[in-house]
Amino acid sequence: MNAIEPTQVQVCRNVMETLVSQEIDAQLLLLPARVAQSVNKIDVMTYAMNRLPALYASSQKGWQYQMSRAQKQYGQQILLAVRQAIIAVQRDPLRRVIPLQSHGDVQSQAAQVALDKLKELLQNEQLSWSNLVVIVEQSLIKASRGEMNSKSPRFLARSIDMWDRHGYLR
Repeated sequence: MNAIEPTQVQVCRNVMETLVSQEIDAQLLLLPARVAQSVNKIDVMTYAMNRLPALYASSQKGWQYQMSRAQKQYGQQILLAVRQAIIAVQRDPLRRVIPLQSHGDVQSQAAQVALDKLKELLQNEQLSWSNLVVIVEQSLIKASRGEMNSKSPRFLARSIDMWDRHGYLR
């Protein structure tokens, strides 16, 4: 049995995603170019995947097993699911779709909002994630010395007392 090193991240993947993606590409090649270009592959993928079983693998051996199984057992079902998906997503060409954002995009947007609020709070437009610690530390030291201007947030003074009591500003 192979041990996973603590720093190694183990992932699992659905074999069907690969096979469906390959089938979508193959079927789109058979369509007229203007039709193929108008097909949203993500919509086709979503439609087809929701009609097929998931076959996950977390190792190379498991991946090979599931891939072989999927091709033998579900090859025809994949072909039909993709064909139906292409037809289904073409039916309503005028529909407006607002795509899902990846979890990373949502987190990135939230991080940017937080950074913008800190820029305003600390009155420092130069603030970035790479210099955040340095600028916050400088702002706290300035506030503890009474060097911040009168527009400085009042909470900063209270925060300074707390930080000083805990020894962070020494």
